Amino acid sequence: MKKSNLVDQLLKKLEREGVSIYQFSKESGIPKTRIYAWKEGRGSPKAEDALTITTFVNRGTFDSENSNTELHEDAEPYNTASG
Repeated sequence: MKKSNLVDQLLKKLEREGVSIYQFSKESGIPKTRIYAWKEGRGSPKAEDALTITTFVNRGTFDSENSNTELHEDAEPYNTASG
């Protein structure tokens, strides 16, 4: 079975940011064994995991200044303040 595009995006972002699967697993709550299975092409993320991954891929960053790595969402993608 081929890896899903979402899993490819996740793995590329983790590599780009220097974040391990273990760190992402710890912060996201997605078991690392499940992520490794996806990486090997065994299965694909279900809806809840896909939402978590999509949020990270599109907006998330890891705070590398903390010894306990935390997943943070960036600011809103657009300014919601009125004039």
